[in-house]
Amino acid sequence: LAERSVVRRERTYKRKWWPDVGVGDVVRGSLATVRLEGDLRIERQQYACGAGISVTERASMEVSTWT
Repeated sequence: LAERSVVRRERTYKRKWWPDVGVGDVVRGSLATVRLEGDLRIERQQYACGAGISVTERASMEVSTWT
């Protein structure tokens, strides 16, 4: 029998602030610079204010494998 396990691919990146996206949200995204594409779960956010609000964010994506 094959057993299904879930692996998470995590990346940290910077982006502009979006008012409706917070920790725990699942967003559909394509972040080619960090090689994430699909449904991303926001794991952590850190805000910086200056000429605008920027976010350093950590997101993960489930990668299903069969073992």
